[in-house]
Amino acid sequence: MTENLSYARGVRSRSGLGLEDINPRFFGYVVIGRRKDFSSTFDSMRGQLLRDEHIQIRSWDGIVDWARKRAAVFSTHVAALGMAPDTQQA
Repeated sequence: MTENLSYARGVRSRSGLGLEDINPRFFGYVVIGRRKDFSSTFDSMRGQLLRDEHIQIRSWDGIVDWARKRAAVFSTHVAALGMAPDTQQA
């Protein structure tokens, strides 16, 4: 991104992308593989990427764990409101 910043910020009429306010430092996610395949060396590299580049590498297992936790929190809130999940109104 930093190497192409002027192109990204350039106006469209001059073949730029028109992303005037884009920041080359953004947070990103990469989802790859299974947790069992992550070694301690890989975990160390993941930590370095998060610190240096703001890129978080997650396993599919981690995504599923996160989704289950969110679903449990959602279910707790629905139950506290006395609503069944399938009768919830948007």
